[in-house]
Amino acid sequence: MSPQLFEILIKHKTDAYRTVRSNRKNLPGDFTKEMMQSGEVRAWQKGKMTALQWKDKKVVRVMSTVHNASSLLVKTKGGKDVRKPRVVLDYSNTMGGVDKADQELTFYPVMCKQQKRYYIRIFRHLLEQCLWNAYACCSRRTGTYSHRVLMLSNTPTSCG
Repeated sequence: MSPQLFEILIKHKTDAYRTVRSNRKNLPGDFTKEMMQSGEVRAWQKGKMTALQWKDKKVVRVMSTVHNASSLLVKTKGGKDVRKPRVVLDYSNTMGGVDKADQELTFYPVMCKQQKRYYIRIFRHLLEQCLWNAYACCSRRTGTYSHRVLMLSNTPTSCG
């Protein structure tokens, strides 16, 4: 995600919100500084586009064409009341399959980073994605498969 992409999306009347890395080009200079207190919010707005930086346990950076810097009071699992930006709440509630797949696939890396031939790295990444999709289909259908077992098993399994 970048500010340029968001400007293109705005021109095409498409709304989006997504996390962004701190070293992304054309973000405000103070977004790279992580010296923030817990609960502190920094926001930057250019037209319809908003970039927001908020610290909970870690610093979270989000860009949005839908939200502003408003926040809500939310109860945490520990029972505390915490102010969270609306964009962070919406992102957490609508985080889709791609983000969850990326999170899960980091635990079982199949790709070899030392691989010099790029096409083999691409093949291994696609194979990893296929295994994740097989797990998602099987667990949705039966609910009995473990992602760890499917990724580490040497024998093919059937989804019943």
